[in-house]
Amino acid sequence: MKTTASDKAQNIEAVYPLSPLQQGMIFHTLFAPSSGVYIEQLNCRFHGELDVEAFRRACQAVVDRHSVLRTAFVGESQGELMQVVVKRVKLPFELLDWRGLSDGEQQSRLEGLQQADRAEGFKLARAPLMRLRLIRLGDELHHFVWSHHHLLLDGWSVPLVMREVLGGYEAFRRGAEPRWPAARPFRDYIAWLRQQDAGAARAYWERALLGVAGATRLANRQLHNNGGGRAGAGERRARLSVAESERVRRASRAMQVTVNTLVQGAWAVVLTRHTGEREAIYGVTVSGRPAELEGVGEMVGLFINSLPARARVAPDEAVGPWLRRLQAEQAESRQFEYSPLAEVQKWAGLGGGERLFESLVVFENYPVEESLRDGGGSLEITHFNYVDPPQAELMLMVVPGAETLVRLMYDRGLFADEAAEQILEHFRTVLLSICDDASGRVRDLRFPAGIEPRLAAPAAGQSFAADEFSFEAG
Repeated sequence: MKTTASDKAQNIEAVYPLSPLQQGMIFHTLFAPSSGVYIEQLNCRFHGELDVEAFRRACQAVVDRHSVLRTAFVGESQGELMQVVVKRVKLPFELLDWRGLSDGEQQSRLEGLQQADRAEGFKLARAPLMRLRLIRLGDELHHFVWSHHHLLLDGWSVPLVMREVLGGYEAFRRGAEPRWPAARPFRDYIAWLRQQDAGAARAYWERALLGVAGATRLANRQLHNNGGGRAGAGERRARLSVAESERVRRASRAMQVTVNTLVQGAWAVVLTRHTGEREAIYGVTVSGRPAELEGVGEMVGLFINSLPARARVAPDEAVGPWLRRLQAEQAESRQFEYSPLAEVQKWAGLGGGERLFESLVVFENYPVEESLRDGGGSLEITHFNYVDPPQAELMLMVVPGAETLVRLMYDRGLFADEAAEQILEHFRTVLLSICDDASGRVRDLRFPAGIEPRLAAPAAGQSFAADEFSFEAG
């Protein structure tokens, strides 16, 4: 039966504006709809006897429960997109059976499927902006692929959704109905946003960014690949050992700052030593979940925002007081973390071709993998992987845990793989150096010897000076 305009209108539950980060994402999505930008993909494997129909029902029930998962983005022809929530939507769910394939063939086919799925993207005006595939690899082994548009969910929301799916699955396989508390809709957050004081936000950002000429850049120096053309995304990873991770936690307690502040301090030092500048301008992701909005911690949607951070690095200042000052400045900015980045850029007085930051620091404060493993119920969950495309030329992601994971994602058209590896090692060394002596000076923080991306490395025993900095080569 053909769906009429009247049927579509009756299926609309709500219409409301976009959040700040959604506004920023829309441009890139419309500009390159097949690029895979902002297509998130969760992969994991379920070990054990899986009731496929119970799992499908659980996924559909969670979509029925959360309005943001039934949201489309409509109105491009009128010049302003709006979020349109539909009352009923059928979740795309595909079951594939690859049990007859060898392990190598399964892996090859899976990689092709993942890549093609990201490249397919989504039509923004058609809900739901997600696809699910369950692949049977063995009688008691399934691989799960959940692709969705980042416009719907942030990293905090993903484990909330998956915990509900797994809880719903356990209920359905027992023949019961899931028992969930009422879900607060995402539009309540949009309503809260519209009540905030734009004038106060503008006054704050104009003052905080006074005199900023633009982003701190590491690109277009000796870092870039020959030819400079875009060559896709690259990633380098490092892990801090259990002992090193504990050193970081102890240092944060001793200096009375958060681990996030330690991370940002180390990144600011790396940037300023690479560029020779006196301050670093970089981006940070903020949770965007206001404490005054009741139940916000369990709400599902896209709350995070990306905003500029300005770190003034004084070489003669003691590390501990400098980090506490940096944390106090960050705390003040959190009062206005609802500000749209496009507006903040205007308030900073930058032209349309100039950006506030080209590197982004992401501190992952929700243990996604641990949460899913703990909530697996009758299923054992392994091979967890969450594909989150980089949202800046250089993105540093720190995932705390028993062994802290550090990921550096980068544009390979701008950064050679060796340069990215070097930057990652620089960050790791500075972070651990910060933990060693809170009373020492910023200028004395260790930095690995070797080729400096901005200038040729000094000979052993010679000092390198850039503005106020001075440190010894190995």
